[in-house]
Amino acid sequence: MQNPCISELYEKYPWTEHLVLTMAQEILKTAPWGVVWRVVIGATLSFLDLGSDLGVIVYYFQSEEQRAFGWGLLAFVLMNLALQLGISFVQHWEYPTVLLQEAVVVVFGLKPALDAFRVATSQEQQRELVLDPKTELVFCKCAEVFTESIPGAILVSGVLSERGKERKAIAREGERASEGRRASEGEA
Repeated sequence: MQNPCISELYEKYPWTEHLVLTMAQEILKTAPWGVVWRVVIGATLSFLDLGSDLGVIVYYFQSEEQRAFGWGLLAFVLMNLALQLGISFVQHWEYPTVLLQEAVVVVFGLKPALDAFRVATSQEQQRELVLDPKTELVFCKCAEVFTESIPGAILVSGVLSERGKERKAIAREGERASEGRRASEGEA
């Protein structure tokens, strides 16, 4: 503890620490700014993630040598979106209008933010739905991690490795050329 008075209070009355922590947790749970910040940050990160993936895909497609990497990353993104659409279908197949709304949310990359909002606002499971909001969030996050994040990181590592090999080859050619110049200057 930074404040010695609080440490003394907790030592003299041990139950006060639990009381203060419980009150703080309840305040944070019910504070509207906490929910808003979590949802805004979740939506922002979701947009940034999808936007950066799309930007990298476009970058890869501009180079003939890296086009295969572009197709790979595009496949990972589409696989993630397909799984999230599948989860939404399982959840809302009985309600076509809600399913259509969920599909639009998935396609625009907002599903993680919507799921975070549902969990942050403690929305209860609707009777007709298969999954509660927290479980749906976990399934969608797992889909994202295992179909997009991990494979995408491996793919980008491969791209960086290829670039490193190219740079080393260029450096070796430069060294050979300078050695050749030195040898020809030494003969002259």
